[in-house]
Order: sequence, then structure tokens, then C-alpha cells
Amino acid sequence: MVTLKGDYIFVNPVYCEMTGYTKQEFSKMNVVDLAVNKHEKGSFERSIIGSEGNMIEIELCRKNRTSFWAEIRGKKIKIGNNTFALGIIRDITQNRSDKLSLIKSEERLFLALDGSASGLWDWNVKTDEVFFDANYFTISGYSPNAFEHSIVEWRKHVHPDDLKYVEGKINDYLYGTLKEYRVEFRFKTKSGDWMWVLGKGKVFEYDTDGKPIRFTGTHTDITSTKIAEKALLNSEKELRALNATKDKFFSIISHDLKSPLSSILGFTQVLSSNFDTYNDEEKKKAIEVLKDASENSYKLLENLLEWSRMQTGAIDFNIEPLNIIELVNNEFAVIKLSCLQKQIQLKVNSAKDFEVFADKNMISTVLRNLLSNAVKYTPKGGLISVDFKERAPTNDEKYLEIMVSDSGVGIEAKNIEKLFSVSESYKTPGIMGEKGTGLGLILCKEFVEKNNGEIWVESEVGKGSKFIFTLPYNSDVEN
Repeated sequence: MVTLKGDYIFVNPVYCEMTGYTKQEFSKMNVVDLAVNKHEKGSFERSIIGSEGNMIEIELCRKNRTSFWAEIRGKKIKIGNNTFALGIIRDITQNRSDKLSLIKSEERLFLALDGSASGLWDWNVKTDEVFFDANYFTISGYSPNAFEHSIVEWRKHVHPDDLKYVEGKINDYLYGTLKEYRVEFRFKTKSGDWMWVLGKGKVFEYDTDGKPIRFTGTHTDITSTKIAEKALLNSEKELRALNATKDKFFSIISHDLKSPLSSILGFTQVLSSNFDTYNDEEKKKAIEVLKDASENSYKLLENLLEWSRMQTGAIDFNIEPLNIIELVNNEFAVIKLSCLQKQIQLKVNSAKDFEVFADKNMISTVLRNLLSNAVKYTPKGGLISVDFKERAPTNDEKYLEIMVSDSGVGIEAKNIEKLFSVSESYKTPGIMGEKGTGLGLILCKEFVEKNNGEIWVESEVGKGSKFIFTLPYNSDVEN
């Protein structure tokens, strides 16, 4: 994070490791200090300070004077009355190198048909005779002439899901629909695995009627490139997720956390200035408002800290055998007073214990959030129950479904997908106006998935909701 003048105010450990500078050194530096090319310093500065999510690639210099290529995205953010710029930088040196190498290799192969990096094929379209050179076999692990030189044999080695697509491209090129034959597909290797190949070809001979006779080209192994592309796509996906996380984080800090703190400050100022003019009943009401605002701020801050620790990997994680019934009863004790005040009945529907494998603190947090929500949205005289269901084994792994149900207001179908999304905020007041943090269910989802489970919700407006999550369990333990 930098000021609008480009001075660093915060860098994470990954950025320090990437560049070789310490946080203390960055505190005295400007973003343009890392640019290798003086002519590109302006682009580097604009990418972080002046853009709104645009991306550039630029060469940067480490502390040891070596250089690396980086992908940079920047966005302005506002915290209070101050505006800052947040930059996300990713080292793309290897990806850039891989792409440049592939381009150069393809150019050489296409111009010279160099068999050292690819296989050469020559197909007589009229007679169906085919020739594969030695490299055509060896790049996929076979010895030369390991299988018959024929279109039939070639079809056996193309992935079944790709065959129709590839043959369509061949026909489109041979009969004039495509100007260039270039296709990527999977090809079976000697080991039985699938490699990615790039097929390129050209018709070099036509008959007197203008129909193709000799179709020749190359068969290039691009498996490493496809892996790099997939990694790049995953990185972009992670970057989008990080952006959503960052936006949610600053939204909560700038609005959700600021609002209750502003209420506390305002009420304390009014109470302090007019304390002697208020009667005991008015003072009590003001204190209750302060208490509610303080509790809400505490819950939000608690969830925010848990969530931020989860994002940075700083949270402790210890899977162990747990008695899930015992955990539920512990959390029932926490909400018992709130339930008594609203005359809500609590019920555990199980005649036996279940032993699950999970992190105790995380699952306690999940149950606490789900039960607190149930209390919040269940009217006076309602029912909150927890049920258990053994799921049929999947790949020899057994899972237990834990269902937290309430007889509350329910959730509209259009809002259910928003409940566990970082990028879409969904909050609604409780029956008695209780406010939510917007993070509880997001935290539940991440904690459940961290423990090899899944979570979902079933709900009907006016009839209540049922939040269900799964955990690995030991079906041999029954008490």
C-alpha cells in the first residue's frame, strides 16, 4: 500500500522476499525506485497510483541488482478521509520465459520442420497413407515405429473427448472453411497418460480438380505450456479472490466497524454532557444502547480477526477426534440466556454420540455462529434443533451431516447464494433488530471446508431455515 505520491506505507512479507528489501527499507522508498527502465517508471507509478484495476507487465530490479518481470494491478482505496493506492504484484518471470520460448520454438518448427522438438507427419489424403517420423513417436515415449502408420491408429491415440473436434478442424481446413490448420488436443503416451500437443499443417499438393492430396505438418508437445496456462488461470482466479477479500475487508473496516463505534462515541458524548439532566430510566436506556453497540462491535472484530488469520494462514489447525454432541451442548450453554429471554426451546435430536475428525476451535466457531443466527431470526416461542445424519460412504470415507434448524423467518431463494459469498454482502436485521457482522457465514464456510467438509442451506420464507454441514467421522464409536 502506498500514498498517492508513491511512498510505501505497507508491504507484506512476500513482496519483501520477492524484491530483497526489508519493510524498514521500503518505508524510505518510492514505488518508482524498483523500475529497471527509466522510461517505464511513469508506467509503473500509474499502474499502482493512477489506475483502477488495470494490469501492466514491467521489469523490476531487486536489491541485489538482478531483475524480474512482474504483473502489476493497482486500485485506489479510501480509508476514512484518506485515499491510498493498493498494488498487487506477481512475479511472472517464469511464465513470460515459457511463453517466449514456446513462440520461438513454434516459429522455428513451422519454418524448418525441425523434428528435434516435434514430430513430423505426412498424410496422403486420397490414399489415406500416413508417415510419422521418429520424433513423432519419441516425444510421447514410444520407440520409433511402435505403432502402425495409419489414420486408424492415430485416432486410437487421440483423446476420445477431443477426436470429433480435431477431425472437424482438419475437414474445415482441407475443404476451405479454415485458412490455417492449428489445433490443440490430448494424445496418449506410452505410459497411458495424456500429453497436450499442438498440431499444425499445410496442404502442399492438390490434384487437377483442386482437391488436396498431400497434407503435411508437425505434432508438438505443449504439455508444459498448458500446465503453465492453467497455473496462470489459477493465479488470476486467486487474484480476483484476493481483490474480493480486500474489498470486503476495507468495506467492513470503513463502514461496518465504523458505524457502531460512531454510535458508541456519540452516545457517550451525549451522556457525558447531559448526565445530570437524565433520570435513572433514561440513563439505563442509554447504557443498554451502548452495551448493544459494544457487543456488536466486539463480535464483528472477533470474526474479522478470525477471518483475517484464516486468509493469511496464521490460524492454528489441529484435526483430532471430537464428540460433536458435547460441542453442541457447550454452545447451547452460551446461548441459553438469550433463548430464555425469547422463550426459545433448544433441542438435540440424537440418542447416541458421534465422533468426528476436525479442529475443535474451528467447529466450535461454526456452531456458535449458526446457533447465534438461529436465535437472532427465531421469534418468541420458537424452536432451535440440531440433528445428525450419517451419509453413505464416498470413496471409503464416512461423513456426518450436522443440521442446525430453526423455526424463524426463513430466507428468500434469491439471497441464499449470497450468504457464503465474500464479494456479495447480505445482511438482514434479526427479529428484535439484532445486527449481523456479514462475516459469520463466510467464516463458517471457510472453516468447514478447511476441515474437509461442505456447508449449505435449505430455507423457506416464513417456515425457517436449516443450515447443514458435513465432517469426516468414525461410525464405529457409538455410546
